[in-house]
Amino acid sequence: MTTNSPQKYLPVKAVLMNSLQFEEALLERFEKNPLAGNDLLTYAEYTTQLKGLLKNGLNQMHPNSGELPEDQISELQASLVGFEQLKVEVQYEERFYAQKGDSSKVRLLKIGKRWLLKLDWLATAATNLFRKEKKAKTYWKHVIEEAALADYVYLTLFYEQLLPFYEQLLQNREIRIRQLYVLDRELEKFRFLKGEAVNVEVTVAQVREDLEADQADIERFFATIEVEMDAEFEVHRKIAGTIEFPKAKLKIKRTKKLQQKVLHRLAQLSAGQQLVFFALGEHWRLKLHNRNLIYRLKQQAEAQGGALQHQLDQGLKPAFIELKKQLTIFANRNEKEWEEPEKVQEIRSFVSQKVPELTQLVFQSKLDGLFMRPMIELEQAIGAGPELHQFAALVFDGKRISSNSFHPVQTRVLLQGSVLAPLKDEFATHQKDLMRLLQKLTTSLEEIKYAADYSVDFYFSHKQDEKAAEELTEGLKRTVKKSDEALGVLASMGQLTRESFAGMGQVFAELVLEYFEPHRLHQSEKSNQRRALIARRKAQAKEALDVSLKKVKHSFKWLKSFYAASYSRYFNLRNLLGISYEKAPISTELSNYLSETRQAIARLPLMYQKLFENVPLTEERFYLPRRAEVKRLEDAFSSWQTGRFSPVCIVGEQGSGTTTILNFFEKSIQNKLPVKRLAIRANLLDEKAMLSFFQKAFPALSFSSMDEFIRAIQENEEPQIVVLENIHKLFLRSSGDFGNLMQLFKLVSQTNSKLFWITSCYRYSWKLLDYTNSISGYFAYVIEFGDVPSDLLREAILKRHQLSGFSLKFLPPDHFVPKRNYQKMSEEEQQEVLKANFFEDLWQHAQSNLSLAFIYWLRGIREVEDGVITIQQKRLNFSFLNSLKTPEITSLHSILIHGGLGLDEHSRIFRCSKEESFRMLMVLTDDGLLEKQGEIYVVNPLVYRMLVSQLKSLNFIY
Repeated sequence: MTTNSPQKYLPVKAVLMNSLQFEEALLERFEKNPLAGNDLLTYAEYTTQLKGLLKNGLNQMHPNSGELPEDQISELQASLVGFEQLKVEVQYEERFYAQKGDSSKVRLLKIGKRWLLKLDWLATAATNLFRKEKKAKTYWKHVIEEAALADYVYLTLFYEQLLPFYEQLLQNREIRIRQLYVLDRELEKFRFLKGEAVNVEVTVAQVREDLEADQADIERFFATIEVEMDAEFEVHRKIAGTIEFPKAKLKIKRTKKLQQKVLHRLAQLSAGQQLVFFALGEHWRLKLHNRNLIYRLKQQAEAQGGALQHQLDQGLKPAFIELKKQLTIFANRNEKEWEEPEKVQEIRSFVSQKVPELTQLVFQSKLDGLFMRPMIELEQAIGAGPELHQFAALVFDGKRISSNSFHPVQTRVLLQGSVLAPLKDEFATHQKDLMRLLQKLTTSLEEIKYAADYSVDFYFSHKQDEKAAEELTEGLKRTVKKSDEALGVLASMGQLTRESFAGMGQVFAELVLEYFEPHRLHQSEKSNQRRALIARRKAQAKEALDVSLKKVKHSFKWLKSFYAASYSRYFNLRNLLGISYEKAPISTELSNYLSETRQAIARLPLMYQKLFENVPLTEERFYLPRRAEVKRLEDAFSSWQTGRFSPVCIVGEQGSGTTTILNFFEKSIQNKLPVKRLAIRANLLDEKAMLSFFQKAFPALSFSSMDEFIRAIQENEEPQIVVLENIHKLFLRSSGDFGNLMQLFKLVSQTNSKLFWITSCYRYSWKLLDYTNSISGYFAYVIEFGDVPSDLLREAILKRHQLSGFSLKFLPPDHFVPKRNYQKMSEEEQQEVLKANFFEDLWQHAQSNLSLAFIYWLRGIREVEDGVITIQQKRLNFSFLNSLKTPEITSLHSILIHGGLGLDEHSRIFRCSKEESFRMLMVLTDDGLLEKQGEIYVVNPLVYRMLVSQLKSLNFIY
């Protein structure tokens, strides 16, 4: 008997056929050859479509309900209609005789069954003797549980037959999906890593053939399965309820157990294979996501690289060429044309207009923003992407997996750490190079403007000089050279842009594809974690090392100064005791150095000499404000305005900029109150000289003593500011010569209500006076100039140098011992090292004394040729200072703290005749330790710093 539903297995067939639709869709995508167009756009479109397919397929770790063959069992059960619960039929003769294929047990049972049947027939024959109607000899009947039998055959036996077919079908699907996955990886390597060519058509054709074979197998299987199941039902119907197929086999409990067993096996196959598909699909989706990042970076690099190049070629380069052209016209003019002031002013007008325009153009081009945009957008894309992916490494080794085989991989962290971080580091280096070039470009523009303006200013201020026109022309030629350098910088920026953007996408692709290969993915994650740990450890170690180095440097400096002081004291003690004394004359090297300094400076261009002239500043071109000191000065003035006692004393070394800060403070307050500027040029050692000095300063007042002067100020003078420089010239370091200082303090304290007093004093004079007379108590504000920071000293020199238009070239100093990597550096990097060494040594010698730094700078110049100044650091041996006699040391000390002495002051301090003072001072002058300025002897600036160090080591100064 057949069922009422001849197409009961169509839903199962539909499920199996539908399971192949994903592969069909993949094949259709691959059949449109991704490399057909041989361009990135075609491949990107293919990737997008493939990503869409994978979003809908291979995306579940567990099968969905209704999508697997075993999920159709309820529908199959519903199709089993028309079967009776119980049915009785006569057994066929074959049920009593052994059949081919029967087991020994069944054969034996059939013999017994046949014997009992014959006994039954014998009994029937015996009873027929007594019957009118004879009873026929018949076979026994059997009870058929037809519905239970249908459930057993059409469900249980069907799934048992489906099981091996389904298992093979899943294996074939896995093979095909792996083939397409590998094909995509090979295409990726070919596209991004220049791998071997891929024959897409052959692989796709083979997969297509296998897919069609499976589709045909499904058709064949389901074309015959119903007939086979009907035949199986008839076979089992004949033997149901017999020895061959007893009723116990159709009990519901037994039947359900068999069904659950086969369905469980089917579910295991489905779930296991689904995990494999998900593992492949998850890694495939990860690679497609990374591939989109590669596209994004390549497109951005191409777009931004083109935009940058366009800005350089079409925006900046023509403007700089025009600048050079006009500067060349100016530089080639006949010197006679400069006699017309308007012709000279043309230069200033052009540069004042053109340079700011070009500077604005450089900043408006936003080159740094365009340069970094691809990296910024890549970082944003990574941050917006998936944070985790499930990864099962075993599946890529062909092994079976379970849900426990999956481990979450922090793909975003991996991308940011293992891939993006090294790329950013490399790109950050390129960005620094670009910023350095941008800074160099704007610096060139500033130097062009400074050089042109200064050349014009110099021409007008030295117009009577016959070399003024020549200096102007030379200055303009240097601006032309600077414009050439600017064009060279633009060319370097273009080259840097091309190199950076050309390789950016390729480097990222190589890193991504390498780190996200299956065999490296877990290693990459562990490496990233290890790298982060190492980075933290390195940072901690670096911090500890920096602290240790600071301590070591501090200790080394202390030991060095301690050794110098000890050695100097030991040497002087031996001399004082008469144990050993040998005059160590000034070295030939130092003598030559001192004698050649002025000659060397004189050979420099006059314009360059004027830039480093040792005069207090009055214009802001070179002014580098000491903000802390200016703030203290402003606070003192504000305090005085409220009626408080607020006199100020500014303390600093000669040449440290005390007059400059007073010049600019005067400018800032001259509209508020009148300012009277006074400077003591010569020593005022008696009251008469002091009163005469103030009489000239206050001609409207009449007085003959300090008390009268104070009273006159209190009664007649309007509030004003008085700046009195060089108060150290009011005393002499001999007994009883502090009277004028005391008179000044009296004047300051009693006129505070009318006059805001600002005074200045040399540092070492102040220290002596404060130690002997506690003069800091007479001033509410003592503003001490500390050492000029090395970067400020550097800026002060280079700011002046830029105005000249000259280029700089540093030479290695004598006995230069570079670091190991020095020879591997580029010439530009070597110059930076030499420049840093030069300025470090310069700062050690000059410290807070800017005028001294300027002299060292000028003396370091070796040659000036073709617009280039070559400069070299030169170390001198000052050990001869240790051999100076005590009278020489004390004389130098007195000259230092007084800012200079004449013969009268020297003989008065040391209580000797003028002839003895003259001999002593002339010897020191001949040795180069002193210079004579008029009738005053001052310390030679070139030995100033070493002399100060020597006096400190001997405790003469503090």
